[in-house]
Amino acid sequence: SKQWKDLISDVLSIRSDATNWVPISFCYQILIQQLLVAAQFDVAFEFLSSEATQHLDSDTVERTIESAALEYFDSAGGIEDQRAMDMCLKCLSMRPGSNFARSIRDLVEALRLLSAMGLKNRLPAEVRRENDKIQVLRWVFEVNPQAYKNLASHSRIDLPRPPGTTLFRLAQLLGLVSDVQRASVRVLIAEYAMKGS
Repeated sequence: SKQWKDLISDVLSIRSDATNWVPISFCYQILIQQLLVAAQFDVAFEFLSSEATQHLDSDTVERTIESAALEYFDSAGGIEDQRAMDMCLKCLSMRPGSNFARSIRDLVEALRLLSAMGLKNRLPAEVRRENDKIQVLRWVFEVNPQAYKNLASHSRIDLPRPPGTTLFRLAQLLGLVSDVQRASVRVLIAEYAMKGS
């Protein structure tokens, strides 16, 4: 903590002496971002709870946290990269009530379901950036055509459930919540259920 405080003190001194056109808020923003990507979460929280609030508005703080969280999420080496997801969630814990934090937490949970259902050949960044989230469900069926049974050999979700239960939960976590989207999920599940019957 002291090292980082010394760093911001040095940065502000340099700014005062040579580059006073740089806003103080920008210095604090960069510091918070670097603390987060360096996994110095306790120090970042301390700054966000004290002097940083004097120089950063809430929108800037949220954008900085979101940027760091996405950096962890998108850098994950695979769907089962738990360390990257843990770091992402620690970033989001700084502002747990935001809509962005909730949506990324849902995606992290969706990744766990995807892994449990046998999908391991995609990156978290691919899942997040896929505009058509129905396609993510198709990826599951490509590696596990009987995923609708929730009894896949690769799955840790091994308790009998009504057909499609886990897929509907996955769809919800992916943001497929409108009536039209849910209908599309039902059609997809029915399609593979008929193929497997």
